[in-house]
Amino acid sequence: MRAKPRKKVVFPSKPRKRRRVTAARARLRNLIDFLPAKDVFILQDMAEVMAENKFNPLMQALLAAPEDEEPLTEEDIEAITEGEKAIIEGRVKSLEQVEKELGL
Repeated sequence: MRAKPRKKVVFPSKPRKRRRVTAARARLRNLIDFLPAKDVFILQDMAEVMAENKFNPLMQALLAAPEDEEPLTEEDIEAITEGEKAIIEGRVKSLEQVEKELGL
């Protein structure tokens, strides 16, 4: 009398997750086809930043750090407001300009 072959035990989470990821990637590719060109470039930049941050230990540490619970002071709020105003008025320098000025 021969023993019945045992059925292979399949843990559904991995194949199911793989199918969901595959489906999500396909859906993302389809959505990209409908985006205007400028949005495709924005999405590309966002994806590159996400990929870079995933492997950047400093970013991982910053993302995992607890939120600062210290309230903003009036001085902090004034500095933030001044910075936002400078951005709106165009009183900013590019990284390249700052590096050139510092001789880097």
